[in-house]
Amino acid sequence: MKQVISFLLLQLLLSSCSIWDDDTEITRPFPVDSISVVSIVRNVIEFTAINNCGSMCWKQTYFESNISRSDVFIKTICVYDGSAVCPEVCIEVGTPVSITLPAVGTYTFHFWQSDSASRDTIIVLN
Repeated sequence: MKQVISFLLLQLLLSSCSIWDDDTEITRPFPVDSISVVSIVRNVIEFTAINNCGSMCWKQTYFESNISRSDVFIKTICVYDGSAVCPEVCIEVGTPVSITLPAVGTYTFHFWQSDSASRDTIIVLN
């Protein structure tokens, strides 16, 4: 009887592990602590968006942008392995951001920090 119970418990454990997806990826926005303008060529602006306390478990970062007249809203996103155990260590992570603007003019860039705050900078294209 003891072997039957052990076998059933082992089966239960193995079946519960099989429903967990080891390739679980989690995406979430992360705040931009600082930005660096890399280049401005014609109407293309390249930045590096920096997060001072990124994670060693971030597999990649990317950005999403939305241009509304002279306002450019940028949200940086990280993708990390949700099944990995990550050390609590902050590392600086830079995400390349390239934005093509529709015309010359003055633009305000709003880099997401939270749903109610952003890091803003103004750039004039001649």
